[in-house]
Amino acid sequence: MAPIRKPTRRTPLLLVFVALAVLYISGCGSLDDALARVVSIALSPTELDARAGDIVALQAVATHDDQTQSTVTTLAAWTSSAPGVATVSDGGVVTAAAPGTARVSASYNGVESNAVTVEVAAMPVLPTASYWPLTIGNHWEYTGTEVTPNAATRAGEPITMTLTVSRQAPIGGVPWFEVLTKGSDPLDPPGYMYVRHDPDGLMRHESVGTVPMNLLDARLTAGTTWVDPDDAQISSEILSTTEHVDVPAGSYDDCLLVEQTDTYYSPPSRQQVWYKAGLGIVRSRLYTGDELTIEHNLVRADVIGN
Repeated sequence: MAPIRKPTRRTPLLLVFVALAVLYISGCGSLDDALARVVSIALSPTELDARAGDIVALQAVATHDDQTQSTVTTLAAWTSSAPGVATVSDGGVVTAAAPGTARVSASYNGVESNAVTVEVAAMPVLPTASYWPLTIGNHWEYTGTEVTPNAATRAGEPITMTLTVSRQAPIGGVPWFEVLTKGSDPLDPPGYMYVRHDPDGLMRHESVGTVPMNLLDARLTAGTTWVDPDDAQISSEILSTTEHVDVPAGSYDDCLLVEQTDTYYSPPSRQQVWYKAGLGIVRSRLYTGDELTIEHNLVRADVIGN
């Protein structure tokens, strides 16, 4: 059994193989029950710092004169003050087009919403982008260790884990890619994590800590090391950029191998992740000390542009 972490400690591992989180979707009420007059409409998030090419869905919530609320995102009429900078379609889906500032608003039943300020910057150089292509709809299937909410056991099913880029979600006004993680048990709900490529590397948003976790450093050279700024017990190193990997999906040369070590555990835990440019993660292994406890190997990848 894996060691139990302190509740407030950030999780160091790239892939959440065990203890999958339940993805809850909360609503604000039904329009069928909202017969009172609409008095205001609130959009969220109120600000969005996007990069050209980002696609983010806003939400519109109406408040009625009896203080009930209802979600009117798909019913409202949406407008953008600068379509050349950011367009908005039915359902509040904002597409960042070019550098600049746009104000997005919505109306419903004659009531105007607040305006969301959308700041769009040019897409920067992202050195790690090809090592895990984050395009909505990209999908990977793996075999190896069975994924369940509370245990890791050898699997009987050929496909034991899938990763799917489901959408871009605004966190603190910044778009992150939501990656759903599904295990081999069809009754298990999906887990999810939020990642994005920045000029500094592949980053993962953390619910604890003050800064995102750097999963893959942008220097992309063997021997590169870095320490998590929020947890000195977590360190990473690029061990190689010329790995050969044989997995069910095929044979791949020049894979990049990253090892992350967490000395919080005794013995320390180590996760090794192999990335193939243009494809994504082709293999991952988790060790407790020198004992291999979890492994996943790529079976199939559906990657846009490949």
